[in-house]
Amino acid sequence: LSTHITGFSTNSADMFGLQQRGGPGAFSQTFKCFPSSFYAAQKAQVDPESYENSDRILLPPSAMQMLAQLRIDYPMLFELIPHNGSKHLHCGVLEFVAEEGFVYVPFWMMENMQLEEGDLLTIRNTSLPKGSFVKFRPQSKTFIELANPRAVLERTMSKFACLTKNQTVRIFYNYKTYDLDVCELKASGNPAQAVSIIEADINVDFEAPADYVEPTAMDIDPSASSTKPYTPQGQFSQAAAKGSIALATSVFLDEGITAPDPGGSPSGQRLSGKAVKRRATGAGGLLSPQVLMSEPLVDNTITVGLYSKPGEHLPLGCVAEPEDPAPPEEFQAGQTLRRAKH
Repeated sequence: LSTHITGFSTNSADMFGLQQRGGPGAFSQTFKCFPSSFYAAQKAQVDPESYENSDRILLPPSAMQMLAQLRIDYPMLFELIPHNGSKHLHCGVLEFVAEEGFVYVPFWMMENMQLEEGDLLTIRNTSLPKGSFVKFRPQSKTFIELANPRAVLERTMSKFACLTKNQTVRIFYNYKTYDLDVCELKASGNPAQAVSIIEADINVDFEAPADYVEPTAMDIDPSASSTKPYTPQGQFSQAAAKGSIALATSVFLDEGITAPDPGGSPSGQRLSGKAVKRRATGAGGLLSPQVLMSEPLVDNTITVGLYSKPGEHLPLGCVAEPEDPAPPEEFQAGQTLRRAKH
């Protein structure tokens, strides 16, 4: 799965009015670190996800004053250096609204650096090349099973400032979170440890999800696709499986219809009184005699006729047995079946 993403971001210098540069220098300050959601909790009408669904931090106003006096590259990017010896990350800045001595960092970034609330974190300004390629590995295959993972990723990356190799970014979508590992980065076609994705055209590729398992031959059950043979149940079904079936030869009976002569040609009568010729059915063209009733007891009364010869009506894939099966007793020729009224 590959895609192409264009990053969108407002220039940080324009955002905070820092276009006029001061003297040379570097920004490096240490703060107590807390999750960005802590700051959102202090604001009654602020959605915590708006602070967590990005890689941008909240710095105190004094940091903006110091940055204004330094000759730094824009857009403003920072390196996060934890004091516990864990991995370094890179980020942008969202606002300068934090309390003095505090920095608010998205919680998923704190998890990457294995930081707890109140741990010390050094913030240092940095300059990164624009990225041209990134390869992600979803930690769960549920991400690539989304209806449009490309659109979800593009929308999220538009809120990011940079990426660091071997970090895990978190995507918030439809009240769920999806973690993606950053496996490979390139800037201008060359490998890189960290890149800026602000106003950059990024080619994106995906590795197989971390929980994906290749199917093996042992996982495929050869018997699952095979058709199980049908085992007929009951005397009539067993006879039918051998090709000996009963043929229906009767007509509907009504008051006033006389039974045909068994020795004559098979025929019947319509309700209008006109004769109806009927084609001989079964062995030797013999038909069972009709039953005359003064009034119909049930609807659709039929008479089961003669059995065909074994093997003449075999179901698909069946082979007739050599013996001549006797017809079931309950389906002897001439026996009447009745269908109950509904």
